[in-house]
Amino acid sequence: DVDIVAGFRFPDAGKAFTVHVRREVAEIQPVYPGNPDISLTVDSDLGKEVVTGFRKAAVALVKDVDKEGGTLKIVKFLNLFKSDE
Repeated sequence: DVDIVAGFRFPDAGKAFTVHVRREVAEIQPVYPGNPDISLTVDSDLGKEVVTGFRKAAVALVKDVDKEGGTLKIVKFLNLFKSDE
């Protein structure tokens, strides 16, 4: 029952992405969405550290990420990709 659009900006790399999750599928587009539900702006190296598990997403959210859309909504979005293992 999830339908959420997230915008990701990586200014140091000059890149932006849309991740739209709906019906248990994540669609990724190499553009920034027009009206995202949540937005994260982060250095690309930090983004890689979070994705690879080198850095905890929760710590990065508090300290190193510019965000819009509410921290709780962002955490719920990120938890959609959390492994049960």
